[in-house]
Amino acid sequence: MALHVIAARILIPLAAALALASPVFAGESAGNEAAAESLFQEAKRLAAGGDFDGACPKFAESNRLSASVGALLSLGDCLEQTHKLASSWGAFVAAGILARTRADTARENEAGRRAALLSPRLAKLAIVVPPAARVPGFRIYRNGEGVGEAQFGSLMPADTGQHTIEARAPGYKTWSTTVRIETEGAAASVEIRPLDKLPTDVAPAVPRGDGGPQKTVGLAAVGVGVAGLVVGAITLGLDASTHASLAQQCPMGQCPGALQSTVNAYHSLGIVSSTALVAGGALAATGLVLVLTTPKTSPQPAGVSPVVGLGYVGLAGRF
Repeated sequence: MALHVIAARILIPLAAALALASPVFAGESAGNEAAAESLFQEAKRLAAGGDFDGACPKFAESNRLSASVGALLSLGDCLEQTHKLASSWGAFVAAGILARTRADTARENEAGRRAALLSPRLAKLAIVVPPAARVPGFRIYRNGEGVGEAQFGSLMPADTGQHTIEARAPGYKTWSTTVRIETEGAAASVEIRPLDKLPTDVAPAVPRGDGGPQKTVGLAAVGVGVAGLVVGAITLGLDASTHASLAQQCPMGQCPGALQSTVNAYHSLGIVSSTALVAGGALAATGLVLVLTTPKTSPQPAGVSPVVGLGYVGLAGRF
């Protein structure tokens, strides 16, 4: 095989990858990193001065912009100082998980140690939902955040203080109550009662998620496209390694029969690399267009908001 053909096989996929790499992603990533670092440093200064109420949200936002073990550990410290033990425990647990993925054994152990110290001090709250309350579209919110059905009836870690529990469903009046947990280690329970129907002429519309199906499809396409680019980059590296080996063993581009299996593998890697890079880039670009062109959702009725997910704090921060 002529070496100029082999070189072309490597350079064409690489050129495709570079052409498909969107400057929007690169710029956004760099911007997030810079903002995350700035917030992290500001939060450290506030915490050092004892202003934990000001520091904790900045640690959380820094972490959301760019996940890191250091930010999660700092967030856990900060939240513990404000007596939000469940949220602090959640931050330490998340720090341990992230440290494990990065083979950071020392900080994984430290995060586990801190979470274990908090565990016996955690207050718990159970939300009991009887079958009669589970109408179509039924949703539970605790302090404005959606509660997954798997949590119904289970004692879940909760910060001390007041918690607002709401039950909502399309065509029904919103039901709400408050429960207060006074001390560490305490347990509380609240039972949701069946919702009252609204008159049909004033029933609110079903809440829509931010961006609707178009944005969901766009984000999914971006994720799959990026995964394709990663696969393409990996196979491209393997293809280049095979090329280097063949270049040494195939003088004048002619390979002996004993290397036929290696040549075949090289061809396969080239096809996989080219396909993954081109398809991944196209899919990511299409998804980005869908996300950026998603129309804004219509205003929602008062008292109704979309499910915003589970968790104690936004877990994402600085290394």
